[in-house]
Amino acid sequence: MTNNLAGLIHSQCDFAGTIEITRKILSIPSPQTELFEREPQVLEFIQNAVRPYLEGIDIPAVLDDRGNLVATLGGGQRGIALVGYAMTPQVGSMKDGYTGHIVPGEPYGYAGQCLRGRGCCEQKGALGAMLAALKIIAPQKDKLKGTLTFICSTAGETGRHDSLDYILKTGGIKAGLAVVGLGTNNEICLGNKGRVDVMVDVHGKSCHSSVPDQGVNAIEGAAHVLQILKGLTPSTVHSYLGKSTLAPMHIESFPRATHTIQDKCTLSYDRRLVPGESPEEALEEIRGALTVVHGYRIDVRQGPFMYPSEIDRDSKAAILMAGAVRAITGKEPVFTYFNSALDAGLLNRTGIQCLMLGPGNVKYAHTDEEVVPVQQVIEAAMIYAYAILDILG
Repeated sequence: MTNNLAGLIHSQCDFAGTIEITRKILSIPSPQTELFEREPQVLEFIQNAVRPYLEGIDIPAVLDDRGNLVATLGGGQRGIALVGYAMTPQVGSMKDGYTGHIVPGEPYGYAGQCLRGRGCCEQKGALGAMLAALKIIAPQKDKLKGTLTFICSTAGETGRHDSLDYILKTGGIKAGLAVVGLGTNNEICLGNKGRVDVMVDVHGKSCHSSVPDQGVNAIEGAAHVLQILKGLTPSTVHSYLGKSTLAPMHIESFPRATHTIQDKCTLSYDRRLVPGESPEEALEEIRGALTVVHGYRIDVRQGPFMYPSEIDRDSKAAILMAGAVRAITGKEPVFTYFNSALDAGLLNRTGIQCLMLGPGNVKYAHTDEEVVPVQQVIEAAMIYAYAILDILG
């Protein structure tokens, strides 16, 4: 059955169509802005590019109140979910970032052709592959023994779970397994670091800077905070992801006035979380370390966060995807881990076993030369389709 299924998928895969839909979505801007998930270009990308494609292959899709797209095939509580993303980084200094050019792969270390464009080796290469996989699945949709859920989330660069959390809370996913589509070179990513943004507010007392002794300078208090937290080394170590980290990202003081001793200073930190750690525990560790700072009121606040994630190689999701990789590529699967924070942690916490897999190497992400190998996109489409039909066929 395995060989027959792989042969069916190879015969049904529209190679030219896979390249074309990926080129198309790369040519449409959907960047992160200060509006985050409510950025009109992101919402329009889903509405005007992703939804019409699905309608064209006879897959009904709905947009929720936040602009996320959810499409379901089959029925029943048992199932698998594909999670793709609409939002990419801003084009920045990348020239022709929204054209979806086909370029030679040799300058980037690839033997074949590549697609070039903003987001191609993170979100949109995987999204194109997922759409192509759905085209393979569509003729089989009435035969599925369970539910396939496809999601195109408004997120992708926000660093928080808000979009997927809303989908989960509104009943948009019926699945026991899930695959998040991000660039892993089509390797099976079993886990990733989480992250919590930590804001530290240092409160002093303002006065005229000509008489500084009459105030309490929040900037000097912030200097104490920086020194103390520089010496705070999180002790948790993961066998693949290494140590959790704490790094200052931003600092500003108030009021924004001349010749004024500042009465407030806010520092923001990036606290990376390895599997086994929680945002709440990280915040408490920081609060505890700062109790030695006297003469200032210090508040530690939690900002956006994403949970860490990890599943075992012998988990059902990993075994399923490993079988799909073997069947489609004829090679043994490679397992890997991600340093970045992703949505997999939220899915795993809700009981949906999740891993990451998709075309592209994230070393090219956010650079001026972002590329994804055409062959990887095609292989990813077939791997997704194989896994779906293997579990639901």
